[in-house]
Amino acid sequence: MITPLGIGALMLGAAGLIAISLTLYAWRHHATPGGKAFLVLALAAAVWSLGYLGELIAPAVPDKIFWGKVQYFGIALMPYGWLTLSLQVTDQGRWFRPRWHGLLLIIPLATIALVWTTESHGLIWRTITLDASGPFPALSFTYGAFFWVNWVSAQVQLVIGTALLIRRLLQLPNLYRWQLGLLVLASLAPWIGNLSYIFKLMPIPNLDPTPFGFAVSSLVQAWSVFRYRFLDIRPVARKAVVDGLGDAVIVLDPTRRVVDLNPAASQLLGGGESLIGRQDENVLERWPDLIALGREGGPGERLLQTPAGRWLQARGSDLFDERQPAGRLLVIRDITAQRHNEQALAAARDRAIEASELKGQILAKVSHELRTPLGAILGYTELLQSGAYGEMSERQLSATERVIQSTNFLTRLVNELLDQAQSESGRLQISNESTRLPDLVEAVRQQFAVTAANKGLELEVRVDPALPDEIVSDPKRLLQIASNLVSNALKFTSHGGVTMQFTRAAEGQWRMIVTDTGLGIAPEHQSRIFEPFWQADSTLTREHGGYGLGLAITQQLVQLLGGWIEVASTAGVGSTFTVTLPLIIPASAAAPRPPLDIASTV
Repeated sequence: MITPLGIGALMLGAAGLIAISLTLYAWRHHATPGGKAFLVLALAAAVWSLGYLGELIAPAVPDKIFWGKVQYFGIALMPYGWLTLSLQVTDQGRWFRPRWHGLLLIIPLATIALVWTTESHGLIWRTITLDASGPFPALSFTYGAFFWVNWVSAQVQLVIGTALLIRRLLQLPNLYRWQLGLLVLASLAPWIGNLSYIFKLMPIPNLDPTPFGFAVSSLVQAWSVFRYRFLDIRPVARKAVVDGLGDAVIVLDPTRRVVDLNPAASQLLGGGESLIGRQDENVLERWPDLIALGREGGPGERLLQTPAGRWLQARGSDLFDERQPAGRLLVIRDITAQRHNEQALAAARDRAIEASELKGQILAKVSHELRTPLGAILGYTELLQSGAYGEMSERQLSATERVIQSTNFLTRLVNELLDQAQSESGRLQISNESTRLPDLVEAVRQQFAVTAANKGLELEVRVDPALPDEIVSDPKRLLQIASNLVSNALKFTSHGGVTMQFTRAAEGQWRMIVTDTGLGIAPEHQSRIFEPFWQADSTLTREHGGYGLGLAITQQLVQLLGGWIEVASTAGVGSTFTVTLPLIIPASAAAPRPPLDIASTV
């Protein structure tokens, strides 16, 4: 027949083993919020239960006293573990500074020290006797002053911790309410038992029911830990989830259960708190893409559309706890307005492209149609000037000269407009043929010699002897580049002169350098001079004519020929334009392009 002592020993042994199991479990999860405090609590329970077991079964009084003292490692630290656990699981630990831990540990550590030296001062136990009047021999104590200091301190910590849990209990969803509710329940059994023992309310003399209460408490704690996985499925993303957040937020644990969601997610899924604790395929059965996103690893994204026509953007990411997988976070944002804006922008872009193409077609058409009458005007005016229709007076000759100059200006403008239209449409043609540089040099000299002389400027053309006489390029486009640069230099130069150099560059390259002593270009304007239709002086009363196309077309031609153009300028001093080109044009640059069908454009 099992004696009362045997029953008590079995219960205490069971309580100790459960507490040790919880201690090992808490050690593996000590990095989880609340893990360290739970570790202290479980270890204290194990020490108290096993220490009291040693006291009951020890045969001699000194041995019983030894095990009674061992118990105090658990007795003194239990309230500290309970309070710190309560603070952490209710998210109140953010204001609990490290120094507060030191203050809370002063009384427990002093109690442990005093109980081991109690024979010399009696501050914990004033007297210790062996009472054999009950069903088994047990130690009987009368308590010293510091025992009551520790006891009151312990009760205050237990009350505060329990109050925090109850307050938090009323604020949480059902799953977390069960977790904290079980912890509150677990605290009641040893608390009631300890009060009964201290005030001698137990029917069995000298029996301390507190460790037996820990047996019940440990079982409840084990149920909370292993059934509701208290340390595993605390809302790992709760601090990042704001109830007022417009985005829907869903947190899954490693087993793909929903462990948290905010009001926006509850509204989207239509289940509220009843969804917590359920598997993802049950909660997200209408959203197979979300199920897939929740199960894949790493960052992911899905675009969803509701039956009501709303567009949702779902993003998934892994949650980690000390580098161990702790779950999956899904954030779902309503991007309906953004999608509508993107669609409107796409439509506007398509209309802009169509308008740009139409502009290029109209520009090419107008330029083409203007060439014929301009050519006729120029031809007949030159015939008049030559006397083909009879002698002309000085005034008539002067008038025809002005007509010729104006017609030449309009012809250049039309050519530039046509080149710009062809460039924008990608149909500007580049040939690939043998080109004599001496012919190019002479053509530039003859074209601008008179203009330079009329302005009193010196036009100098230099050729590097190291350059070959022939290169492979487009002679027409090379002349156009050179003419644009020299014409631009002469236009903005009123004194000094313009120098054009043809030099050898790096292997397989050569340079065309045009330097003037003109107005120069301000630093803030140098980044824009190659933009079509842009001019530093855009007023109608500007001194220099033109429409800002020359340099833009020049840059486009240089790029088509496989080179690049650079500018260096100082306002009031002059400018230098450097064009670097290959001696042999790349085959890709001269690839045939579809011609611009002028006749078919309207």
